Amino acid sequence: MAYQCDMLVRAVQQMLMQAPARTLSSIASELHVSRHTISNAISAQDGVSFRNLQAECLKACATARLADVTTPHSIKEVAHLGYTAPRSFSRRLRYLTGQSPKALRDSLVKRRTPALAKR
Repeated sequence: MAYQCDMLVRAVQQMLMQAPARTLSSIASELHVSRHTISNAISAQDGVSFRNLQAECLKACATARLADVTTPHSIKEVAHLGYTAPRSFSRRLRYLTGQSPKALRDSLVKRRTPALAKR
């Protein structure tokens, strides 16, 4: 059971990294398991709720895309990680990080710039 639980949580994480705004119901439907099974697996493995895992994935995915200086994405493009409106994305990211998407991008780029200059 633990092995299957691990595989299930990994599959959910991969799906959330592609589109963090996906719902528990849509993921459960696609994986052909119940919402309860997914919630229990996440809780058993990571000790967090689906919502917390979803928030972690959104934060990681948005941070990676906003910090990508080689292929810069507009905030509107990053918002399409599953959000229908950039404003919804901005509010959620501000709630998770305490910064607006623009301020987060500026701080991430500023942190990366000294590292790139030392090369």
